This record gives sequence, C-alpha cells and structure tokens, in this order.
Amino acid sequence: MDSNHLPTVTLPEVIAQAQNILPEVLGEIFEHVLAKELKKGWINKQGRGDLIQMTLVCKWWREAALLARHLWGGIELNSWRMPTKPFRIPSKSLKLWFERAGDTRKSLAITTERVTLGPTSVDKTCWLHHILAFLKAGPPLYGLRIDCQSKVCLRALMRDLQDSSSPSWSTIRYLHWRIWNGEYYDMEDTIRTFLPTLATLPPSLSSLDLSISLPSDCHSQVTQMIAPATLNRLKSLNITFNKDLSPMVSLLEHCVNLRHLSIKQSRGEDYWDVPGIIEKDRQLLSGRSSVSFPYLQSLQLDLQPPQDVKVFLRLLRAPSVEWIQTRQDRTTKPDERYLWNSLHSLRLFTPGENRPAVQHITLFARSVPPATIPTNELHDILSDLPPSLRHLTLRNLTFDAGELLGLHKARATPTGALNGLLPSLQCLEIVDPGSKFDLSTFLELVKGGVGGKPHLGAFAALRRIVFTFSLRYQWEYKDHSFLNQYRDEATLQELETSFGIVMDLITITTWD
Repeated sequence: MDSNHLPTVTLPEVIAQAQNILPEVLGEIFEHVLAKELKKGWINKQGRGDLIQMTLVCKWWREAALLARHLWGGIELNSWRMPTKPFRIPSKSLKLWFERAGDTRKSLAITTERVTLGPTSVDKTCWLHHILAFLKAGPPLYGLRIDCQSKVCLRALMRDLQDSSSPSWSTIRYLHWRIWNGEYYDMEDTIRTFLPTLATLPPSLSSLDLSISLPSDCHSQVTQMIAPATLNRLKSLNITFNKDLSPMVSLLEHCVNLRHLSIKQSRGEDYWDVPGIIEKDRQLLSGRSSVSFPYLQSLQLDLQPPQDVKVFLRLLRAPSVEWIQTRQDRTTKPDERYLWNSLHSLRLFTPGENRPAVQHITLFARSVPPATIPTNELHDILSDLPPSLRHLTLRNLTFDAGELLGLHKARATPTGALNGLLPSLQCLEIVDPGSKFDLSTFLELVKGGVGGKPHLGAFAALRRIVFTFSLRYQWEYKDHSFLNQYRDEATLQELETSFGIVMDLITITTWD
C-alpha cells in the first residue's frame, strides 16, 4: 500500500462504524447539537427541523433519535403574527411530535405578537383559538409557558382553559406567566373592572415562573390576578420584575410553603431616576410585616439599588435556608457596601436562633470584566458569615489578594488565630476573577505560612479550591499564558501534601 495515500473508506463502512456507537451516546450527541435550540426543554422551529433532518440520515440515526424521547417532549411556538384570514395550526403534527416523547414529561411554550380581537372571548380567526382547542383535547402537560403581547386575548385564553376539563391544564406542574401593568387597561387605555387572569391554578402545580411589571399603586391588586388560596402549595417560585418591589411582597405573603425562591430584577436604570417612585415604594415596604418561609432551602437574589432593596430583604424570614445566591452591583460606590448590606439584611451576620444555617453561598456580578469587591468589605463578609458555611463561590468577582492578606494579618490575634473566619469552609470556587488575579498571594493567605496546616484562621477546614475561566473568543483572555501558574506541579503538590488541599482548574472556551 502506498503510504502517501490514505486508504479508501466506503459509505457502508462509515455507517457500520457509526452503528458501533451506543444509541444512548448518539442521543446525547444529538442533544448537544441542538443545545442552542433546546432551551429549558422547549425546542423551537429551527431545532425541530434539525432533529427531523437527523432522523433522515439513516435508519440507525432515526432509531437513536426516537429513543432520545426527552428531545420530543417540549415544543416552543413563537413569532406567529396576526392572521388576516382564518388561521390554523398543525394540530396533527404537534400531536404526533408529543407521541414520540412517550412517557417523557411534555411541555409547551407559546410566544406571540399582538393579536387584535374582542375583549371577552378568543376569536375564531385567532391562532390562540386553535391552541386552546389543541390543549383541551390533550395531551397531559407537565409545563406551560405563555408570553403574549395581547393581554385581553391572553386572559380570554386562560379563562377558557381553566373553565374546561382539559387534561393539559389539570396535570401542569410548571407554569410560566407574565403580569404587566397593561393588564389593567383595554385597547383604548380606559380603566376597566379587573377580572382575574388566573382565578385558579392547575391542581398539580408546584412550580410557578412569574414576570411582574406593576407600579406600587397596583401592589394590592396582584393577588387578584392569581388566587391567593392556591399559592400556598407552591414549592418553587421564580419572579422576574422590572418595577416596584411592593407588588412582589403582596404575592410572597401567600407562598409560605416554598422550598425554592428566585427573585431577579430586569429593567432600565432610568426607572429609578424618579425620586417619587423610590419613596413611595419604600413607604409601602416599611409598613409591611415580615414574610416567613419556614421551609425555604434555596434563595437566589439578583437585585439592584436603590436602598429599598435592603428594606425588602429585611422582610424575608428563612431560618432553614441552606443555599443563597446574591449579586454585587457594579454601579454602587465602595463606601455603600452593597453586598455586605444585602447579606446583613438577610440576617446572615446576626447570631441567634433566627440566623440561617447557610451551607452554600454564591456571590456574583453580571457581565464582564469581573467586578471588584473592596478589601474591607470582603474581609468583613468572610469574618461575619455563619460558621456553618461549607461552600463559597465567587463568580465574576475579583479582589486584591495582597490587601486582603495584609488586612487579615493586621486583624489577627497575637497567637496567630482569628476566630470566626469561615471555620467550616471546605470548598472555595472562584469563577472568572480575571487574568491579573494574584494567585501566589492568595495561596499565601490560604496556607498561612510555611509548613503545617493554615494557622491564621484563613479557611482552616478548606479541602478544595476550584478556579474556572471562561476563555471567551476575542476577549481579555487572548493570551492564555497566565493559566500556567494554576497548573504549576510544585504548587499543586505542596497544597495537597502539606495542607491537604486539592486545587482544580477548569477552562471553558466560548464564542459569545
């Protein structure tokens, strides 16, 4: 055989080799290929087309794709414009798609543009009329997300769906819903008598995802949109809001059995430029009683200033929470100590029976480059956090390791011990601290000297450090040479043999 030429491989040989791949593995490959189109379990039109194309390659690929039933369990319908003539959706195709999912959980996501129709019923020319007919006939759904610009149309759809004996509605356990100020107005912006959009929630519902956009004036009306009596059985609640905090508290008062709560702000900075809005919301929050969540285990917070955020956080009581995530705001000044004040408002720094025994905390900042935590503020956070903390994650945050080490030594006792500095911390994750992060000085803080176990009280129980870097294309990590210090064999061996600490490095290459 000529060594300068590769052997010829025939198509049957390629197919034969491909068939050696387990169908489960091939299904995982299909899932990675469709990852962009397969968001939260819902596959969009592009993804559905790609999946169908995969089934047409060969019989083996078709069988593997059909065995990956979770790929067929979610459908996203979006960007369907207002029809100019009677319009129909491919009900038979949707039914067949869900049938391929077998016993897998089935979810439907609907995103529409504005549709004009009467105020009391779904017009037969509207495509939502056909969606309603499809839902009334089944199949049983696990999740439903509806995001519609036409509030009148949406209310009519939901009323008809709730009033029916639809198996799709009765089996829903996850519901995504949007509440907008426009719910209170008709097409001519004339105030009407409000009719509840969700008079009743699905009997099987345990998880609710809400988008709320209401001013303080409407805070008491939020529970007219969702029946309060059905909220107390929710186990998971995710809220995204872009206006005042007070309407959200009106809702939370009825969700006392939550295990998971996520609250995220998503709105323009100019909203808070109006002093009257801030003051009114603060007054409403100040007059409220605390809201207790005796069973809450996980709390995720993505909030921004102004100061009424602290007033809001002081209302929350969650003595059993074990996992907390909260954000450092980029727009705050160092002397505002926004991150420390947020944690303090959650009573994490207040010893006593109401202090949560938190085991995992994540502190993060949005976007890049990493935000800097002032040294004094970070040291106070590390000093004051509950002694029960076992896992700390700093995501997209950085700090001056030299200043932190100097401050730590200055505040140490003569015996070299500083009590209360995360005595139970076992794992420390630092994600995207930037290429200029001072690793050697940070490790000096961890080791606390030469030889022996750390003795300055800096993470005395620490057993694992994880550094993660997202190597974004055309961003600050073009030169990856800074990563060599994280791979230095002598440093890694010293940490493990002398201090019992394992340090891992994870690099993720993205093109975002």
